Amino acid sequence: MQEVSTIPTLEQSAQKVAAYLADTIPQAGDFVIEQAPDVVRELVALDLYRALGKASIYLVLFLVGMVFTRKLFAFGKKWGEDSEGASFIPFAAVIAACPILLGCSLSNAYAAIGPAFAPKAHLLERIGVLK
Repeated sequence: MQEVSTIPTLEQSAQKVAAYLADTIPQAGDFVIEQAPDVVRELVALDLYRALGKASIYLVLFLVGMVFTRKLFAFGKKWGEDSEGASFIPFAAVIAACPILLGCSLSNAYAAIGPAFAPKAHLLERIGVLK
């Protein structure tokens, strides 16, 4: 004879879930407390490396733009008056983009100062205690 399994009632399911949570939550709380210093340290490092990475990318793009501008200017000089109209639009776009890229690079480098030199103040600022 086969046994017929019954579907647990809502009360039985709720009791199982409550028992599981009662066993798990204290363990999770202990885990969170034990891991908090590491998590905070990693969060500060993440902010620092993210800001430095963005600053580096913008700085590289700025330098590439400057090299491109020099090449474009040399091309315009080489071909004389005939090519001025054709090279003006990319030249103007690169000239306009270079200060923006440099500004973004400096802004991200400035954002890296907080995590690098004042990690506690950076964390308080990040969670909204300091503004």
